[in-house]
Order: sequence, then C-alpha cells, then structure tokens
Amino acid sequence: DAYGYACPGQPALAAELAWRDASFTHRRTGIYATMFIAAAIAVAHVLRDPIEIISTALQFVPRRSRFYEITEDCLQMVANADNWLEAYQSINHKYANYFHCQVYQEIGTLINTFRFADNVGDGICKQVMQGNDTDSFGATAGSLLGVYFGSDSLEARWLEPFQDRIHTGLSNFHEQKLSRLTERIGRLPELLNTRQHRIQPSELYVNENTDLGF
Repeated sequence: DAYGYACPGQPALAAELAWRDASFTHRRTGIYATMFIAAAIAVAHVLRDPIEIISTALQFVPRRSRFYEITEDCLQMVANADNWLEAYQSINHKYANYFHCQVYQEIGTLINTFRFADNVGDGICKQVMQGNDTDSFGATAGSLLGVYFGSDSLEARWLEPFQDRIHTGLSNFHEQKLSRLTERIGRLPELLNTRQHRIQPSELYVNENTDLGF
C-alpha cells in the first residue's frame, strides 16, 4: 500500500517499487498482486471511476499471467453486476476453490468492494462480509477506499477506540501514535519527489508496446 501512497498519479513507479520489494519474498502471482494494489492506490489519487481505476491499474501487471486473466474476469463480473451481493455470488461461484489467503478470489472481492462501497467504513464491512482473508483484505480495502474518498471520509467511531495508539510486532519500530505515523506516511511522496511530476489521467493508459521500465 505504501508504494501507492508514495507515488500519487504514478502507477508505473508504484508497481516497480512494489515489484522490487515483493520479489524478496514472493514469486509470480504474489508479486503481480502486490504490483496491482500499489498501482490501484496510485491511480485512485487522480481518477474517480472505480472501474476505470481498477482497469488502469491492471495494465501494470504482466498480461500473459494467470493473475491478469482472472482479475480481468472478476472486473467484468463486478462491472456487469447490479449490486455487491450479485457480484460476490458470481465471483465465489467461479473461484471458490481459491479460498483463504489465495489471492485470486480475494482480489475479485476487493474490486467488488471498491465499486459498491458508499464510504470507507461501509467498504471495510462489505470486504469482511465476503470472507476469506478478512484482516489483510479488510485493511487493503480501507487503504484503497481511504485514498479514493479522502482522509475526512472515515467516521470517528473507527478511530476513537484506538485512542491514537498503535502497537506493532516490528523490531526497531518505536512509533506509538497513529497521528504521527499518518504524518510520516503523508510525507512519502516528498521523499520520492513525485508530487511535482504527477501525471494527468490521460497519460495513465498503456498498451502492449509501452515500456514500463521494469
């Protein structure tokens, strides 16, 4: 997610950084999913149509991959559905064999959430209700929707129980305030010097001849 925050309007750069990171621990599908999420968050800064955002982000993963094929199929199911339950049933019927922590169905449900969410909180609930890896993808849904709807869109009831505190199991990470962590994440674009190079929506599209730089 952080690479999407760091590269607003720069999906190619976000996908490249995600690829470099994920390649230490993942292969193929795991890497492609990471690239896709980073690109989607980057694109969500500059486009407003959820289907267009997902379709654009998908262009930054290898087209000859199973991940691309299944994600594109799920996108079509969601685009053709009248509501999130209808889309979920279509995705689950076809990809039920890919269950908890198997990314194909979970990416489909994330696309479903993104299209039909009324706000960040509603989207988190819709994502969790679709099952599978509810903690990780509930967080990813909230992350993507937070960028899309904006920082003021999350109701206070989601934040108040934490009392501005965060506890992690990461070694050598001593930040304990959510507000300070949020400020640090907000400075990521400055660290990568991408804000002044933010591209326009018309420049986001790629084709099979586009050099993505990785």
